[in-house]
Amino acid sequence: MKTAFSLLILVWVSASSLAAQDSKKLAEEAIAAEQAFWQAEVDGDIEVIKNLLSKDYISITTRPEVDFTIIRGRNGALAGLEQALAQGRYEGFEINEPETQVYGNTVVVIYSWKQTYLPTAEGASQPINTRGVATSIWVKQDDAWKNVHFHWHTRPDTR
Repeated sequence: MKTAFSLLILVWVSASSLAAQDSKKLAEEAIAAEQAFWQAEVDGDIEVIKNLLSKDYISITTRPEVDFTIIRGRNGALAGLEQALAQGRYEGFEINEPETQVYGNTVVVIYSWKQTYLPTAEGASQPINTRGVATSIWVKQDDAWKNVHFHWHTRPDTR
């Protein structure tokens, strides 16, 4: 009886350890997917972004400094990005202190961010530096990470 109980405890501890390792791996993969998304913006690579967004993707953008909130589906988000890239380019980004919550094949990534955009319109000479916080939800489907939801909020003291 004592041996059976010890074996049961050993199996439970091993299973818990494997689950924790799996969760850590999934969290790291989702953070890498998030970084790939931001890097694709810097690279101006719309195709990479299209491949990272799910068909039912929704984004919410909140900019309190201009009293602005917009909710977009996949097509609207891609159109907005294409417009931004036609009018300038993203120079860099930072993802700071990402935290994750793992639920099976779904990972919520929460972090603060900084980004620099360089407008190319005539008369626009100053880079636009923004920063804020974001929540991004990634789902692993058919061995590929897809972003299903992104909510970012700029800091009021941005610019």
